[in-house]
Amino acid sequence: MAIHKENIDNQNQNTEDPDMDHNPDNNSNINNNNENKYLPAKIIIVSTFILLFFISKYLIVLPTYKVQCIFDLGFFITEWLSTPLFNLDSSIRHFFILITSTGIDFMATYMLIIYVIWGKSWRFPLSILLFYGVRFMIQKMFKMPYNSLYMYDYPGFPSLFISYSKFNDFFYSGHCGLPVLCALEAVKTKNKFILVFAILNMCSVGLVLIVTRGHYTIDIISGIIVAHYLYKVTDKYIYLLDNNMILQIESAESREYEKYLKAKKEGYNIVKDDEEELKNFGNAKKNTK
Repeated sequence: MAIHKENIDNQNQNTEDPDMDHNPDNNSNINNNNENKYLPAKIIIVSTFILLFFISKYLIVLPTYKVQCIFDLGFFITEWLSTPLFNLDSSIRHFFILITSTGIDFMATYMLIIYVIWGKSWRFPLSILLFYGVRFMIQKMFKMPYNSLYMYDYPGFPSLFISYSKFNDFFYSGHCGLPVLCALEAVKTKNKFILVFAILNMCSVGLVLIVTRGHYTIDIISGIIVAHYLYKVTDKYIYLLDNNMILQIESAESREYEKYLKAKKEGYNIVKDDEEELKNFGNAKKNTK
C-alpha cells in the first residue's frame, strides 16, 4: 500500500501539542522582552555616568595652580612618622628596612626553590620576567625626583632581591609587586603559608617605603595593580609554552625508547633501572593508542 508523504505530514501536525507555539518570531519576542526588562536600569547607569562626568569636568573646580613639587597624599598622612624618623637615630629605620627586605628575600627564595623542585609550569618565572621587564622600560622613559626626606638606605646587611643604592627607579614599585606575584602563585599552588606571608609582607613593605620616602604612593599602588594584571595575562596564555615543553619532554622520551628497542634488538646490555623506566614508558605509550 502506498503511503503519501502529505498524509504523514498531516498526521504529524495533528498529533502535535495544540498549545505549543512554533512561531520563531515569538521566541525572538521573548528575548526582546527579557532585554527590555533591564532597559530602565541601563538608562539610569548611563545617565549617572554622564552626569558624574559633567560634574567633575565643569562644576567641580579642579586645581589650576602651579605645583612646584610632587604632592603625595601618602607622604602628607605619614609626615608625623617620617619627620621624627629622619631626625632620630638611623638604627631605628634600618631595623624596619632590614626586617621587610629580609621578608622579601625569604619569600622569593622559598617560592623559587619550590618552583625548581616541584614546578610544572613556566608561569611564575615568566610573570616575574614580564613584570620587571615592563618596569625597566617604563623607568627608562619616565623619572621622578627624590623626596627631600629620602632615607631608604643600606641597613647594614645585604639583600638578595633589594637594592639599597639611591637609584631613580620609583615607578612602579618592585618591592610591592613581587609579593603580589608570590601571593598569586601561592593561590595557584594552594600554599596558604606563603599567601598569608606575602600579603603581610606587601603591606609592611609598602608602609616602610612611604614612611622612609623610598617610593611614592602611586608607585606602590601601581606596582600592585600591574603585578596582578601581568600575572593574570601570563596565566591565561602560559598553556602555549607549557604544552610545547610537555611535547618536547615526550619527544625526548620517545627517542630514548626507540634507542632502547634498537639496543635490545642488537643484543646490548642495558642498566636495569633504565630498562625498567623505558619499559614503563613503552607500556604507557601502548595504552594511550
